[in-house]
Amino acid sequence: MLLTALLSALSCAPAGLAPAGMADAAPGKNPGATPGSAAPQPPAQPVAPTQRFAEEKCTRGLLGPEQWVYAQAEAGWNGNGDKAREEAVARAKAEALAALRQKTCAGFSAADCNAIQKYVYDRYIYDDKARLACVVAGVRPEHVQRSPSMKEAEAALGALSAQLQQRIPAEGAPLVVGSVRDSAGCALPELEAVRLLLSGQISVPQHEPSAQQAADRRLLLEAAQSGDRIQLTAWLSTKPGERIALGSAGLPAAAWQISTMKPVCRGDGPMGLQSGRLPGAAFGISLQHDGTDDRFCEGESFNLLAHTDSPARVNVYSVLPDGRAWHVWPMPGQDNLVSGTRTLDRMVAGPTPGGDEYLLAVAVPQGSPLNALDRHTGFCRAATNPGPGWYPPGAAAAAITWRIDDRNCTANPAEQQAKMQQIENLLKTTPVCQ
Repeated sequence: MLLTALLSALSCAPAGLAPAGMADAAPGKNPGATPGSAAPQPPAQPVAPTQRFAEEKCTRGLLGPEQWVYAQAEAGWNGNGDKAREEAVARAKAEALAALRQKTCAGFSAADCNAIQKYVYDRYIYDDKARLACVVAGVRPEHVQRSPSMKEAEAALGALSAQLQQRIPAEGAPLVVGSVRDSAGCALPELEAVRLLLSGQISVPQHEPSAQQAADRRLLLEAAQSGDRIQLTAWLSTKPGERIALGSAGLPAAAWQISTMKPVCRGDGPMGLQSGRLPGAAFGISLQHDGTDDRFCEGESFNLLAHTDSPARVNVYSVLPDGRAWHVWPMPGQDNLVSGTRTLDRMVAGPTPGGDEYLLAVAVPQGSPLNALDRHTGFCRAATNPGPGWYPPGAAAAAITWRIDDRNCTANPAEQQAKMQQIENLLKTTPVCQ
């Protein structure tokens, strides 16, 4: 569950987990530069770092507890302003990527080396007080091993991407290559590498998922497992409730060391949604997070973003697999207006009883009532479970889902450990929304 409200209540401060003086700068795959300041800035002066980020804060803090082959690099800067910081991040990124390439390509052919680089994530963090940036570049071990099953999967995905290239018109809105889901719409983060490969091989203008627009064309990826094989189907969606089959591929589960995929979330069907959106809505809304994939550790923090085609009033709910729902945004003192893209909050991943997180956004045009949902404020449990009859007239809705590990992770600072236990206890006494 998303525990921003409870963390705020416990700390009497914003719910972000970054230590004082430390800021996460939109972590993600190839996240790009931090937005620059409009004011003129003095030229940035490269500075050799005189200190290093602790590995727990940089590498483990950004990549999480899973096994990675990685390289970490730091860079410092003089002067003030975003431009100096951006250039330091760029220098550290170049150093980290070069070091990782050297580490992962030893003993491999040029073709295998280039194939490995397609799976690389780079993420960064910086400390404005110390004027120090840290970048970590990482790749999962199975992508470095270059097993026969991995090469078989890459060949099948290469053939599928050629099909998609032929069938997806080059003209039109940028394409969003969505995360892999099962038929119910539940997250399959173990197949994030599939999304990376396909998005890298389709030469159609694309948005990163964290920058998606509600009206974008979307490549929907759906997977089903049968024994040691995974059947992947690709669909093109241009508006809520409609999708066109584009092609499919059979993949060996061993390529990603998968024994059994067991997604458990509420799913789109009981919510009256199709492919994460409400059919027939007069306007579009989308939700996204800025994590590397659809898997978070308990206590990990991330940004939650919403986008609407037109100004709208939005409520956001966390829905458990059994249908119970908690209102998680907006919090007291916040308005719920979304026009274009809005970062809703710095969210915190908490334990989700019974399965995966399923986040639902319900929106109505600005000036229209949310009816009973207008009374939902603060962190509270909805009196009735969301479903097809739950939405106000003229509403739009969207959902996303992700996996939350039921363990503390090294990205969770030690000082937050006690708070996580308090949060789990407070969940049991959360008030019902009035």
